[in-house]
Parts: sequence; structure tokens; C-alpha cells
Amino acid sequence: MRGLAGCAVGYVVDFFRERVAAADFASERIGRVLVTPDFDEEDLAAVRRLFPDAEVRRLDRRTDLWRARKLRFDVACVAMKGGAVRERLAALASGARHRLLVPSPDYVYRLGMRSGVPALLWGAVDRFLVAPLALVWLAAIAIGAYTGGLVRRAAVRPAEPWLPGRVLVIRLMPTRTFVHLLERIRRRHPRVHLAAVLASEEGREEVAGVCDEVVSPRSGLIGDVRRGGFDTVILAGGADYGFGRTYLKAALLARLCGGRRRHQWEVGEELPGAPLGRAVWRAAGRGRRRRGERRPGPVGRALLRQRYAREPERGPTLAQIGITKACNYHCLFCPFHSPEAEKGHKDAELPRMSYEMFARLLGDLRRMGTRGVDICGDGEPLTHPEGMEMIALARELGFDVTLATNAALLTEEKAQRLVEVGVRRMHVSFNAATPETYAQLHPGAPPDARRKIAARLREMTEYAEREGRRPIDVEFSAVLNRLNMDQIPRMVEAAHEARAGWFMLILMGAVEGAEDLLPRGEDWVLIRTDLERARQRARELGIHTNFETVLMGAGAAGTRSVYERIPCYIGHEYALILADGSAVFCCQCSRPLGNLNEDSFEQIWKSEAYREARRQARALPETGRALPGCECFEACSHVVVNVDAYRKLHGERALRLVL
Repeated sequence: MRGLAGCAVGYVVDFFRERVAAADFASERIGRVLVTPDFDEEDLAAVRRLFPDAEVRRLDRRTDLWRARKLRFDVACVAMKGGAVRERLAALASGARHRLLVPSPDYVYRLGMRSGVPALLWGAVDRFLVAPLALVWLAAIAIGAYTGGLVRRAAVRPAEPWLPGRVLVIRLMPTRTFVHLLERIRRRHPRVHLAAVLASEEGREEVAGVCDEVVSPRSGLIGDVRRGGFDTVILAGGADYGFGRTYLKAALLARLCGGRRRHQWEVGEELPGAPLGRAVWRAAGRGRRRRGERRPGPVGRALLRQRYAREPERGPTLAQIGITKACNYHCLFCPFHSPEAEKGHKDAELPRMSYEMFARLLGDLRRMGTRGVDICGDGEPLTHPEGMEMIALARELGFDVTLATNAALLTEEKAQRLVEVGVRRMHVSFNAATPETYAQLHPGAPPDARRKIAARLREMTEYAEREGRRPIDVEFSAVLNRLNMDQIPRMVEAAHEARAGWFMLILMGAVEGAEDLLPRGEDWVLIRTDLERARQRARELGIHTNFETVLMGAGAAGTRSVYERIPCYIGHEYALILADGSAVFCCQCSRPLGNLNEDSFEQIWKSEAYREARRQARALPETGRALPGCECFEACSHVVVNVDAYRKLHGERALRLVL
């Protein structure tokens, strides 16, 4: 009861308090100020600054309040941060002309009930609307924190109790990965009864060699499974399916199978994975985001156009960092290390970015909101003596890391470490479907280099699956030239054999001494035919490509025909920093816009030189002039990115009308 009485008294004495400026007392002669016993030195100093000419007396706890009334104080003060009920009542009973709460030396509050209409209205809003809403908000936060704690405790539950007697696993992933999962469960729990549900007959024999029971979808499946008395149901995979029909069917099957525990496991997660309900909710969110990115509506396109029409407020979405200019290959199509270009320098003399400069650059990018980092360069990153440490540092700082490499120096130890640190993607320059063409395009490469690289990439993916880690997304790329232009379908097959999920074509730029490699006008008839065949085969194999955009935006006239119609947006989303610290507009430009040895990257990104380069890139269709030092109209390798950006900004129909 005492607590309720105290709340009631506090409610009355603070009811409808009114804020007052300290200057309001300047015209009054304040001679005597009473402060309550809870005032500390800081509060007393604030009162003395408010009333510099007044006599300040502290009310002793034993002093009779009627005696204080006889002293006729002009002001009675209560400390805002203290102010127990007794002190506030004492201030009210002191008989002072002004009774104040003192939060600071700049303003105070009148203590007690006010009769003014503005104060009355504000008090009603404060007491009967704002306060209840605040209580509801705090209650929601408390409930969220409590339930979040329950979820976290469920997530860190010890691993052993989750797998009792009988386990049913539903497959939504490749056979090899699925078999590795079953083997892990079997190793951890030798006596468990394992059953698997397969959506097709593919890999049935391999799965049967690990499981006690293999079930194929059929009528009456749910009833049979429920009668099997499974304790745990695991939906293996599903992230690659999106929030589509196949995934929803599998999730519904897992829900109806009757197990006490239901989970969804993805590669890289600990067993048994996330609770099924949370995983479905997460998949729904990913589905909404993907749909929004794939097909922005009129409002979304308008916002994107507005963003690209002005200078970026944040840093680049992706930063490519060339950590070295040295390379172990001498590719014919390379402008830096082709046999002709190699005559002018030695690899030992080429610049390498220091670890300290790399760390400073990552710090700038992190503050500017950059999400992705490509470790690449004019050379081969794996030749850098500290390259692996740089990759590990980028991952520790939370960047999505892509490694661009020819993979010739990728040893077993390096491949396993890349998996362990969590590299997201590896961009491998492969360039040929046969050993003979590979040797032609890469003079001096060992005869069996192509075979060894493909085998190492397969082993890297198998190691990740075996250890339950997220496999690195391998992306094959090929610089399109006259030696490999008839091998595009076979290069798609080679990518599939190496367990690569992407195959991208890059348009060859002008290279001194290699002009004969550039496709000619008549070559594009063959290239377009092969691209159509290769695109169909890639769909069958589940490999992502950029062939559609290449077909739309490339041809014998180079990229001039594209940039006469659409702008270049690359300066808003992308940055390239070379091994010597130079920041250039893109990899088709040679003119530096700044250097990390002189300025931070943030200063370079916001500099007038960078702003002018962005303006010129956006104005390409109007001016018809390339950026100084850039190959915009010859063979721009970013044409694919810019065509995709134009599609997002203006829609598919507008893109087809333009190109």
C-alpha cells in the first residue's frame, strides 16, 4: 500500500508540470532559495547559476516545515534526478512563491497543479495518451527481448539431445551434399534409425548405402511416415529453391510428418539446423526481396532513377582491390601481361599493395557502407605473399569476399583455408574448353594445368560439403576471342564438371599485339548461334550465365552502339583500387582519380574529379564522347552491368526498345 500511496502522491504533486525558461526570473528579486535535502553538489551549482544573488539554504530533514514557512522563501527547489515524494511534499508545503524542479541551469519546471489552459491540455495528452502508449511500447520491447532470449537459448541447445531414436530427412539438395549430411548424422549417432525422402530416383543407390530406409513420394506417403513414429524431421536444403512451389511442398511435408522436432538444415549450419518455422519465415523474406530486386515497380524504378541522378550518399556497393600487379600467367588477351606487354617490365619490379594500406582501405570502405570486396588486380592475387592474410582480414571485417584468380596456384591447403575463412565467391578465369586451346591462350602454362585446376575446384567443393561448411560459389569466366569463340557450349560443360554454378563471358578489349584475337563482323553470326545453344544447355545444367545480356548488348560494332543509347552507372556502385594505391573509375580506364598514398578513399570517392567522371559517364548518350583515358566505345567489360542497371531503372520493354 505504501508503494501505491507514493505513486498517487507523486502523480498529484507533478500533475501538469510546466516548463519555464531561466530568464523568466530575471525581472524578479529572488532573495532566498530553499533546496531539499537530496541536492548534491552538482545540483547546488545549477541552482546558484540560476539565482546568483540569492541566499541558498538546504532544508534539513529534521527542520520543521512550519518553521521553513515562516522564513518566507522565494523559491523552493527539488532535484529532478532525485526528488523523492517526501521532498516534493516539503517543497509544496514550504510556502514559497515558486516551487520548481531543477533539471539544468537553463530551464526548470513548475511543481504542482497548473490551471492554465495550455498546461491543462498538455497534461491531459501527457497523462492519458503519451504515457499509455509508452507503456505499451516498453511492454512490446520486453516481450520481444524475452522471446528473443528463448529463441537464442533454443538455438544454443546442446547438440546431443536433438537426435533421439528415429530421424527422417527430406532431400532438397544435390545428392553428394545429401549423402555427406547423412554420413555426418551416422558418425555422430551410430545407432540412429535414418530414413530419407527423395523427390526423384536420382542418387537412390548412393543414399540407400547410408540410410536404413529410402522413401519415394507416392500417395499415402504422409500416413505411412506418421505411422513410422519419427522423432525428428529434417528438411535438408531449400535455400536455392526460393519461396516457390517445390520448397513449400517440402516444408508442408516436413510439418505433417509428425515429428516432435522439425528443422531445416543448410550447408554451413550446425546440425540439426534452424527450427522449421523460423526457416520458412526467413525464406518468405528472401522471396519478397528477390521479387523486389527482379521486378521493381514504377515507384521503385523512380527511386532508383533519382538515386543515379545525383551523387551517391554512401560508398560503392562493390570495391575491387588489386593487391598485386604481378602474375604467373601471360595470357594473350591480357593488356598487362601478354607476351607483348611483358617486354616492358619484370614481375619482380611490379607494385604490391602493403597489408597496412589494405587494412586502411577496408576501414574506409566499412565506414562508407560497402558490402562486397573483390580481391583481384592487374595480376594474380595468389602471388602476393600476404594475400591469404588479406582475404582473412576482409572476412573478419564482415565483407562478402570474392577472389578473382586463374587458380593455377591454388594448392589443397589454400583451397581449404578459403573455405574455412568463408570466401563467398571465386571468379576463375578458365577461357578454354580443351587443353590445346588453354595452352594457346596461356603461353608457358603446364600442359595439364587445365585438368588440375578443374580437379582442385571439385575437391574444394567436396571438402566444404564433407565438413558441413558453405561451399564457395565458383564462377567460370572466359574472355571471348577468336580462339575460343567456337567452344562456348563446351565451356559450359567444363564449368559443370568443375562444380561451378556460374559461367560468364567477358568481351575482350584492345590489346597491343593481339588485334587478331578480336572477333570480327562475320564471327558474330557463329557466336550468336553458339550462345543460344550454350544458354539452353546451361539452363538444363542449372548454371547461371550472362548470355542474354551479351546477345543484347554486344556485337561487331563494339560497345559504342550501347553507350550511344544508355548511360554508364558504374561510378555509383563500383570502385577499383590498384596495387600502387591509385583509384580509377573502372578497369577500362587508365586515368587515376586519386591515390591512397595521398588521400583516404573516402576523400577520393567524394572528390570533384570523381564527381566529374560520374557526370560524364551519365551523359555518354548525349555527348557521344568517352571518358578521358577510358575505352567506353571500344570494348567495355562493364556493358553487362550497365544494361542490367538500365533494365532495373526503366523496365524490360524500355530496354528492348533502346537496344
